[in-house]
Amino acid sequence: MVNPKELKEYAKVHKEENNAFCMFLKENAKGEELDAQFKKYHDQYFEQYDCNQCRNCCKQLKALFQGRELEELARNAQIMIEDILDVCDQVDYDAYQVMEDEDCPFLTEQGCIVEKCKPESCKGFPYTKEDNRKESLLGILSNLSICPVLYEIYDQLKKDYQFTYEK
Repeated sequence: MVNPKELKEYAKVHKEENNAFCMFLKENAKGEELDAQFKKYHDQYFEQYDCNQCRNCCKQLKALFQGRELEELARNAQIMIEDILDVCDQVDYDAYQVMEDEDCPFLTEQGCIVEKCKPESCKGFPYTKEDNRKESLLGILSNLSICPVLYEIYDQLKKDYQFTYEK
């Protein structure tokens, strides 16, 4: 498994190859088959990996949550709703996102303090169990530098498709 601390640099070194593979998948992969592969490898790799040892997603992405999640998040984190909203922007009628220059208010040295009721956007990351992965390959590319499991899945897909990269 790629070391989470080295992942950003590793992804940068392999950026051209990963971009080429993305275009290869766009042209050659069958949507339902690709979805099945992502789901299979999601289960396989996440079974072996402890996300608590990494938390890159918590540190690098900004939590997005719906208003309906706000009260439960505040209660579980034992934080006042107003304190959560102080570090968030309202991005839609009923959606909030942690501000760009703020740390996630739910992440502490001990881990996520709302683990049992994480916002849906956090629960789903890196979105490898969802359908229509072929349509979201560019989003997947942008997350390769964040999630070591996603990187492993992507590398496994290269093997499955017998992809070779030549500059």
